[in-house]
Amino acid sequence: MDNMIQQGILYLKGMETRQFLGNNYSPEITDSKKPLLTFGVIVDLQYANIEDGYNWNGTKMRYYRSSLSLLQKAMKDWKQNDVKIILQLGDLIDGFCKRAEEPIDCLNRILDVFDEGKWPVLSVVGNHELYNFKKESLYKSRLFSKLPSSNNAYYTFSPCQGLKVCVLNTYEISAIGE
Repeated sequence: MDNMIQQGILYLKGMETRQFLGNNYSPEITDSKKPLLTFGVIVDLQYANIEDGYNWNGTKMRYYRSSLSLLQKAMKDWKQNDVKIILQLGDLIDGFCKRAEEPIDCLNRILDVFDEGKWPVLSVVGNHELYNFKKESLYKSRLFSKLPSSNNAYYTFSPCQGLKVCVLNTYEISAIGE
């Protein structure tokens, strides 16, 4: 099914950006157009080195350790589809990480899997990261290590000519992570 994030900005089909549209959106865009950029998206991995268990209200089973293998499966698909960049939209680790080990160890374990792919990864702060880290230490962690030291986990990035990605930190002003 074809999707559009915001009319006039970005047209998506599956996980591939088919064309940067400017103000010329047309639903008749076909698969014959060469993609400007192909990217992978991942969100809510919520990895923790703990036994499987139920969510906070006991209604859904959670498979915390399997997040690593799910990420590896996604990476295999990204490689087959010639993905150029990854958008990681938050909650890489679960709020339960600190029950079993230091949260930095959980975070580094999942970042090690990302490093196997060699793609640039644009990361967004999720609430589960802030259940484990104070903002200042998260911003200085490996998750944001390629950003300027003064960063607050918001930044812009140009993955290719004609496209600029603006990554926002919706937790910049928040009681979580204080």
